[in-house]
Amino acid sequence: MEEDPARSDAEFDDYSVEFLQGIVDENTKAVEDLEFENFMLDRYIKRFNIKLDLHEDQVASGVVRSSRNRSRIRNVVPDRALRLNPEQKCTIAKAEIENFSQELITFKRNADTTLDDYRALCDEAELELKQIEQLKYNYQKFTRKKSYQPQNLVITAEKITRFMEEVLRSQDTLVDKYRLNNSTLRFQRRKLLSQQKQKEEMGEVLHEVDFEQLKIENAQFLEIIDGKNQELLRLKLTAGRVTQASNALKRKLAQLNQDSIMLQNEIKNREEIVAKTTLETTKVIREKQKIEAQITHLNQLMEDYRVPPVMDYVNSVREIRLLKRKAKVQSRKLDIAKASFIYKVWFKNYLSKGLIFG
Repeated sequence: MEEDPARSDAEFDDYSVEFLQGIVDENTKAVEDLEFENFMLDRYIKRFNIKLDLHEDQVASGVVRSSRNRSRIRNVVPDRALRLNPEQKCTIAKAEIENFSQELITFKRNADTTLDDYRALCDEAELELKQIEQLKYNYQKFTRKKSYQPQNLVITAEKITRFMEEVLRSQDTLVDKYRLNNSTLRFQRRKLLSQQKQKEEMGEVLHEVDFEQLKIENAQFLEIIDGKNQELLRLKLTAGRVTQASNALKRKLAQLNQDSIMLQNEIKNREEIVAKTTLETTKVIREKQKIEAQITHLNQLMEDYRVPPVMDYVNSVREIRLLKRKAKVQSRKLDIAKASFIYKVWFKNYLSKGLIFG
C-alpha cells in the first residue's frame, strides 16, 4: 500500500530540524560503514577470484529491513540490502589484515632493496668523485712540477701523454685487482655450491617437515620471547619507579646536605658569637670588679670624709668676698699712688730743668 506524499510531508513537518539532522547523520555514518564494507568485500573478491551466484531465496534470506525505533517515518520503498553476518566480516577482516601485513612486508623489503641500491649508487658516485678529484690533483701536480710561473704554464703534448699512460697503467692495475677478487668470489661460489650439492646427496638438506618443525619451534621461542619481553617490560617499569624514587631520594638527600651545610655554617657562626660573647662577658666581669672596687674605695672615702659646718663655709665665702673687695680697693689705691708718684717725678724733672716756671 502506497502512502500519500502529502501525508509524508506533513509527517516530516511534525519533527524538529535537530531531530531530522540527527537522522541524517546516522544515515550518513551507516552509508560510510557500508561503503567501507563494500570496499573490503570487493578487494577480497578480486584477490581470491570469488564468483557470486545469488538466487532470490538467498537474497531474501539475507535481506534486512531497516527500521528506526526513534522515528515514525516510513519510506515509500522498502529498504532491502544483502548484509554479511559477523563471522563472514571477521573472515574478510582477517584476510585483509594478513594481506595488508604481507603487502607491508613486501613494501618494506622492496624499500630496503631500493634503499640499498641507492646507497650503492651513492657509494659508487662518491668513489668515482674521489677518483676524479685524485686524477685532477695528480694531473695538476704532474703538469706543474716546476715553480708556478707564467712561462711554465705551457703544457706540452708529451706531458699529457706521459700522464695518460700512468693513469692507464694504474687503471690496468686496478682492473687486475678487481679481476682477481672476482675470480676469488667465483671460486668461493663454486665451492659453496659443491658443498650444498654434497649435503643434498648425503640427505643433510632440510625438507618441508624440518621447516614445519622449525616454524613450530620458532613459534614456541616467540612465545617465550614475548613472555620475556613482558617480564622485561615489567622490570623496566619497576626500574623506572625505582629510578624515580631514587631520584626523589637523591634530591631530598641533596637538599638535606645543603641544609646540613647551612646548619653547620650557622652553628659555626653561633659558636663564634658565643666565643665573642664569652670574651665580652669576661671583660664586663673584670670591668664590673674594677668598678665595684672603685665604688668600694669611693664609699670608704665618703665614709672617711668629714665636711665642715655650713656656717663656716658661708663665713669663709663672705670673708673671701671682703678680701677680694679690699684687694680691689688696695689695687686702685696702688694705681693712684703710682700715677701720683710718676707725676711728682716728672714734675720734679721738668722743674729742675727749668722747663716749667712756678
